[in-house]
Amino acid sequence: MKQLPTEFTLDSLYKYKQDLSELFLRNEHIEEKIRQTVQILEKNGDIERLDRGYYRKIRV
Repeated sequence: MKQLPTEFTLDSLYKYKQDLSELFLRNEHIEEKIRQTVQILEKNGDIERLDRGYYRKIRV
């Protein structure tokens, strides 16, 4: 999360899909997991949703 800019998009997170696929070989649903993680971060107050697919970090 520290590597991300203050404001980012869901599409920018999908750029890590290949790297994550190599780390988690058994997970065939990387995009879904990225979206789930974003939802959890938002719920925990670590990020806020600015618009559909656009987010801002609140905490690092």
